[in-house]
Amino acid sequence: MSNEVFPSALVGLRYPVRRIPIWRTRVQEAESGKETRIAFWSYPRFRWQLSYEVLRSDDGFAEKQTLIDFFMLRRGQHDDFLFFDPLDSAAVGQSLGTVVGGNRTFQLFRRLHSYSMPIYHLPALPTISLIYPDQSVVNNMTNFTMGSTDGVLNGRLTIGAGTALPNGTQVLWSGSYMHRVRFDDDEVEAELFMQGMWSATSIGLVSVK
Repeated sequence: MSNEVFPSALVGLRYPVRRIPIWRTRVQEAESGKETRIAFWSYPRFRWQLSYEVLRSDDGFAEKQTLIDFFMLRRGQHDDFLFFDPLDSAAVGQSLGTVVGGNRTFQLFRRLHSYSMPIYHLPALPTISLIYPDQSVVNNMTNFTMGSTDGVLNGRLTIGAGTALPNGTQVLWSGSYMHRVRFDDDEVEAELFMQGMWSATSIGLVSVK
């Protein structure tokens, strides 16, 4: 497992970026045709398809080399790494719910429309705010710790004992997050279409748990 971050400063990323949610379900069909369906995952994995129209490789630019070197160092599908989804990498004022029974530990999550998913990979400490039952607000609260796994903040938030947390207090967070992914193929194709100009039209990534 690597904590290297997929290079996000490459010019030429073509939109739309395709992102496909993936579930794992077993469907068993009886002789009568009646189905039994078993869901194996509590939240989905995702597959991304990235396409770069232009990757420069001369005049002091090394975008093509940066991408290929990253792929080679991961040995294709072998090693996983961290990825900032250009469309899904930040939360603003995301509520973690209300305090019940004096609970001080929360797992960060982000909401996608009506669906919520946990956040396990953060590049930096988030911003934490509290809304008390009387509607008074504490912004940028700093009395908290964040757990880490293999050197990466894992989204496990614990609010310090010195901060009052009466039942009904809302806990909110804002910040950036990353996805743990791998390449979905052991091959990557780059095409030279002009001197010093390359394209890579099929870079596939898939999230890992």
